[in-house]
Amino acid sequence: MRRIPIALFSIFLSILIIGLFAAVAIPMGQSALFEADGMVANAIGIGLLVVLLVAIVVLPLFFYRRLSKLTNADKSDAAEKSAHPLVALIGLVIVCVAILGFFTLISSNINANIPFLLGSNVVYALVIYAVLFSVLGKRQSTILQAGSYIVILICLMFGNLLAADRNLQQQEEQQMVARIRSNLESMTESMNGEDLVLSPLPAPPESDNPDSDASVLENWMNGYLNRAIANQNDYVAELEVMEFFTLLDGIRIKQDKNLAESAVIINGAYALIDKYEQLNEDLVFGVPDEVMALSISEATKQEFVVGLEQGLERGLENARRIWDLERLMIEEYKNTLKLVSTTDSDWEMEDGLFSFYNEDTLQKFNEYMENIDALSHQQVLLREASLEREL
Repeated sequence: MRRIPIALFSIFLSILIIGLFAAVAIPMGQSALFEADGMVANAIGIGLLVVLLVAIVVLPLFFYRRLSKLTNADKSDAAEKSAHPLVALIGLVIVCVAILGFFTLISSNINANIPFLLGSNVVYALVIYAVLFSVLGKRQSTILQAGSYIVILICLMFGNLLAADRNLQQQEEQQMVARIRSNLESMTESMNGEDLVLSPLPAPPESDNPDSDASVLENWMNGYLNRAIANQNDYVAELEVMEFFTLLDGIRIKQDKNLAESAVIINGAYALIDKYEQLNEDLVFGVPDEVMALSISEATKQEFVVGLEQGLERGLENARRIWDLERLMIEEYKNTLKLVSTTDSDWEMEDGLFSFYNEDTLQKFNEYMENIDALSHQQVLLREASLEREL
């Protein structure tokens, strides 16, 4: 088992020589690059890179082979046992499968820089190679052993790239989910707040990979939520146009004979609720077709649509319940309107507020207002429950 120390010493010598070469060649190369024109500079840069890459791969293996012969490691190991070439190949396949399995399932690597991976994996490749041929194939041909080293190095490189791709994608997806969660929370807080007009969500940050499934889905989701916000703002805007928010204005009520104007406002509010409830349902039911049209993988499309279908029934139930509560709030406004219109001698307006002279009228008025607040609070609870389920 003298091969492992020899492999480690070979790595040390290679790093030492490559370091000395880089210390001399890089400053000279930089000077030459500075003085040379474009094509020559590119040629010099590529030449230095190729020399360094070849040295990183070849030198450890060269020193290992030479030191093995000088120390008679091959002969001493040969006395222990020798393996059939097929056994050595099977061992190599098992090692490669183990390497790829580790990087596919376990590794947390996120570095996909080829030169860095090549430099770092040369060490690991030579150690694995030394261990493998200490156990198997101690008297195999030089071509087989050299080829095995290259295959192990390639597996390490490829495995690292697979791990980096997987982990970077997972990292991007986690960041995307966090931003969507934040947007949903912000949207829910705004809808539950005092401001009737909601601010649109900011555009997602620029992605290093704008064509990835995560980026495409995030941009689509951002646009979808902004369309929902736009529907809510349009609903409020149309209520303002029909002067719904002046419904309980005392001065307007006293001037509204037989509540004819009030009836127009109330009926218009009911019509708007029907209109925007349908618009929101159309928005939701259009999601599957929109997602299927996105430039993302079929697997991602199917996963998204399946998840949507699972939560669609409960989500629509809550949304419809919120609109039903909106209708009940209109009913309470109607009851309040009837009260103050039939008891106009029991109150007057002071600083924009009702001031009652009759205690019974005041108590009934407060009861209607409390009912409206309770209905509004139920809407808040339903939105929060929907948010918790979606997150």
